[in-house]
Amino acid sequence: MASQSRTDAAIARTREQLAADVDAYLKSGNKIQQVPMGVSGQGPASGGRKQLVLKPRRA
Repeated sequence: MASQSRTDAAIARTREQLAADVDAYLKSGNKIQQVPMGVSGQGPASGGRKQLVLKPRRA
C-alpha cells in the first residue's frame, strides 16, 4: 500500500501544480480556447490520409 500512497501524493502534487500554472496563465491576461469535440490540431497530411498506428502488428 505504501507505493499507492506515494502515487496518490504525486498525482495530487501534479494536479496542484497544474491548477497553479493555469491560474498564473489566466492572471497574466491570456485566455484558454476551447476546441470543439472532434476537431484535430493536425492539418491535412501531404499526399493523402495520414495513418496513425496505435498498436503495430507483430510479424
